Amino acid sequence: MIPNTIIIGCAGILLRVPTHCVILRSENPRQSPSLLPVLIHNSATPLQGLNYLIRGGTPFGHAPFGKARVVRMKVQDVMTRDVKFCGPDTNLAVAAEIMRRNNYDALLVLDSSGRVLGLVTGRDMFIALGTRNWRAGDFAVRHLALTNVMTCGPNDDVHEALRIMRKQRVARVPVVDENGKLAGIVSLDDLVLHAEKDMRKSSAGISYDDIVNTMKAIREHRGSASKPTARQ
Repeated sequence: MIPNTIIIGCAGILLRVPTHCVILRSENPRQSPSLLPVLIHNSATPLQGLNYLIRGGTPFGHAPFGKARVVRMKVQDVMTRDVKFCGPDTNLAVAAEIMRRNNYDALLVLDSSGRVLGLVTGRDMFIALGTRNWRAGDFAVRHLALTNVMTCGPNDDVHEALRIMRKQRVARVPVVDENGKLAGIVSLDDLVLHAEKDMRKSSAGISYDDIVNTMKAIREHRGSASKPTARQ
């Protein structure tokens, strides 16, 4: 079987479908909370109409009676939980090494309680060191003008993360819990893996257009970005 797929039955046809598709549940309180196997939209063929599929449950069962609602994909379904970070007193040499080891182009800065203070990019560090003749080991991350970041929550819709990316012109958004502490990070790369080509406007998934529009906003910003400033 192809990885990350399941086999389901639909209108007498067996179909192989991706497991990351949107989940459906019954809103009828008398029905069991089992997942609905599939929701079919009006279309020429069952395959073309297949938009929302179960993740788990009984793939060949019948959908329970009652109204169905779309359970949208949440940030926690796609985010990266193991996130490397630094503190404001971390020197630039150590911060650069963390970024090198983890193939990051930016690094979150957290306070001692785990709350996000901001973001420092490799470009910020490079320009600060190159234009001021600084030694990387002699200056801390706090000497840079940290980029303020907007955050999202684990239970937020993935489209909220995309909206923040477009607004802030960034390719990643920190995810914080109800106490404001870092819970993970969601990146554009994470969302690309869950994008689908032929999405209807009413669908709860991520479309190719969502990804392209977000990338365009980020690239336009990078093309016109001014030089970062550093604290004296």
